[in-house]
Amino acid sequence: MAFIICNMRKFKSADIKGLQIHNQREKESHTNPDIDQNRAHLNYDLLHDKRVDYKAMINEHIEKNVETKRAIRKDAVRCCSFMISASPEFFEKLSPESEREFFKSNLEFIQ
Repeated sequence: MAFIICNMRKFKSADIKGLQIHNQREKESHTNPDIDQNRAHLNYDLLHDKRVDYKAMINEHIEKNVETKRAIRKDAVRCCSFMISASPEFFEKLSPESEREFFKSNLEFIQ
């Protein structure tokens, strides 16, 4: 029986650069032996066409949308990261196009 997984994590300012490095594969060396570098070309980003600076993007969003005159706490949560996946049996039945549609529909739901 196939199942879907959704994991949400909160990130504070000090964690954002690490999240960016991980998500955008900005470092060559990985401590996780399960990462298959030969499959890296299969990665894609549904939100951005190119690499982005997470911290600058988040700060810009906060500046445009925060309406209070109070300072934002230094230890405030700055962003949330969602990881959507499913059991291997689920993906085995999908074409690459159907897989991409699966992730697009999940992104739309979260947004």
